[in-house]
Amino acid sequence: MITATIPYEGGLYEGQVVNGEPHGWGKLTYLNDVVYEGDWRKGQEHGHGTITWRNGSLYSGEFDQGEPFSTSKHFLAYIYELEQKRQEIRAMKVVIAELMEDLELQKETTMQVQLTLDMWHSRFDMLFKVAKDAGADASLLVAI
Repeated sequence: MITATIPYEGGLYEGQVVNGEPHGWGKLTYLNDVVYEGDWRKGQEHGHGTITWRNGSLYSGEFDQGEPFSTSKHFLAYIYELEQKRQEIRAMKVVIAELMEDLELQKETTMQVQLTLDMWHSRFDMLFKVAKDAGADASLLVAI
């Protein structure tokens, strides 16, 4: 087994090679910056390895003849992250429900205040009219 850097599957392989193929431990970097680093057997990912994508996502687990076959850290991390997001959404729903209740109370209070103001405005208009009809000085009434 020798260590070499060779073009392989549209990328650049660095690691152990047998008969011109990856075999043993090595790292393959594809042109799109996807990287597999781990065990190889007869030119295929085989054994433990990690694939890292450009965005930082990764799969770390076991491979069999080029295919992942175990529950991976990537999948478990995804499930954990998904559950965290669900919990955040549940918490936001609770906050939104509380805000809606508060908003409804504020709406009712505002409507009560408006009704009270309308009632007093109506009474004032009525008193103003009665006072004016009784001969009160309108300029004094406006000052009130």
